[in-house]
Amino acid sequence: MTRDAAASGQQFDSTLLVVDDEELVRRTVSEAHRDERSQVLEAATGAEALAILAKTRVDLVLLAMDLSESGESGIDVLRRISAQWPETLVIMMAARGGDKSVGEAVQTDCYQYIAKPIDVDQLRLLIRNALASLELKREVEVLRLDQGPWRDGWVVAESGCMSDVFANVEKIARSGCSTILIEGETGVGKKIIARCIHGSTGRPRGSFVNINCAWMPGPILEGALFGLARGSFNEVYGDGRGLIELAGRGTVYLESISEMPLNLQSKLLQVLDSRTVRPGGGTTESTVRCLFVVATNRDLEEEVRAGRLREDLKHRISMASIVIPPLRNRREDIPILAKQLFDRFNRELSREVPGIAPDALELLGCYGWPGNMRELKNVMERLVLTNRGGEVRPEHLPPEIRGASGSIPEAGQEEITFPTGRVLKLADVEQAAVAHALACFRGNQVMAAEELGVSRQTLRRKLRAHPLKESQ
Repeated sequence: MTRDAAASGQQFDSTLLVVDDEELVRRTVSEAHRDERSQVLEAATGAEALAILAKTRVDLVLLAMDLSESGESGIDVLRRISAQWPETLVIMMAARGGDKSVGEAVQTDCYQYIAKPIDVDQLRLLIRNALASLELKREVEVLRLDQGPWRDGWVVAESGCMSDVFANVEKIARSGCSTILIEGETGVGKKIIARCIHGSTGRPRGSFVNINCAWMPGPILEGALFGLARGSFNEVYGDGRGLIELAGRGTVYLESISEMPLNLQSKLLQVLDSRTVRPGGGTTESTVRCLFVVATNRDLEEEVRAGRLREDLKHRISMASIVIPPLRNRREDIPILAKQLFDRFNRELSREVPGIAPDALELLGCYGWPGNMRELKNVMERLVLTNRGGEVRPEHLPPEIRGASGSIPEAGQEEITFPTGRVLKLADVEQAAVAHALACFRGNQVMAAEELGVSRQTLRRKLRAHPLKESQ
């Protein structure tokens, strides 16, 4: 049963839902907050309340701890609301003497509780405080979004390609996707983008859990991710919960996904599909509420062909994808990023280095930055630390950057010269091209392969067939 339903089309500042199997309680509570700015809905059972929540945005639920007429538990209804509508606040109405149930309710994200019989004045105060808290939270969220969360830290840009990335990130973050894929070379800032998503999804604050799948052996990674039931194995400490469960409504950031053993990929796929997790050796499942952000610096199609990544997992994690371009593809951003990082390290290291000379900035923009943002960050920190006074000039830059003006020509601009009267063998030309690409990227095969327009596997085959000489 509902009152003041929105059928009239009237807009309300807040919507409350009163859930109790006693009509007198529902009427008393409803009248305590009924006015022209508020919509008050009523439900006699938990099932009826959940049906209303499924089709109506409710700000605050006043829920009876005991729904004996329908044989339902208010705690169970609270858990459902908390899992499906985490932004909705819940005030529990408990009979006196139900201390154990009250404690359980508070642990299940109950905003507050009030004892029966209801004190109307106390209830009005509770409702007013709850709605004020909710409004403040929403105002902070709007303000944070208006200020542009993607420009925090050192993820700033003016290039068109990064503007497109920011727009894509914002759209995906607000879409409610449960799994997001971030692709990009090593050092482009995948983790920074993941943290931006974590702070901009509108979900309640939870932990940001960072797991690199390449860092831990399979059995340790399995226990860390999914947990181990107490008593199932020797030396299981704590409550046995894995990081996925401990993240709560936060974000689990998985780096190097194709480095995860195939049996764990299968288990992860099951978690992503069912949104439940079962600890190793356990018999009970827990609901998964976190957002999964998966990152890779590899070509996932190639990883599938090589047998390192399950194809079904690739399809599952690729539903919402963000590709971050390398610095060499957005050179107009390099001076902006360099200045911002330089100023940041000046503050953090308590230095007063005047700045970077224009000709030095130009050289920074010409360099290919094979290590991308991570390399730029390290260079700026080193320049601030080692500066002995005065602005940074070209001679203060690392040797590879000082010679950067011709290090990576734009596509189609490099002139290739062949000897007159003699035809070079194709193998020699390929070997020279491979050597040149590896020299440009200081041995980084992933970046060299990308610039050559071949896969990393193809590059490796060519290196095995035509090993480079030491001088190269």
